[in-house]
Amino acid sequence: MSLKGDQAMNIEVCLFWHEEGDLHQILTFDADSSIRAMITELQDTLLLASLLAWIEGGDLIAREVKYHLKCLVNLRNRYRSFKTNSNKTLNWIID
Repeated sequence: MSLKGDQAMNIEVCLFWHEEGDLHQILTFDADSSIRAMITELQDTLLLASLLAWIEGGDLIAREVKYHLKCLVNLRNRYRSFKTNSNKTLNWIID
């Protein structure tokens, strides 16, 4: 999903689902790099497109990007599951 027109400049929507609500702001470079790494490694094309739209003007902190806590938790859970399954596959190949 790409951001268009006014929505591209509206920083009061969630990075992940572009909805308003109880939002938290990305405040550390660790959070910025962690979110980028998870989305990239998951190869989630929708989230990658969204992330690219946000970072055209700089890092996520400078852009004052916000997110819903439940959306970040969902991303982390998906990433953890992905890594667990990847490790199981690697262990199966090695054994």
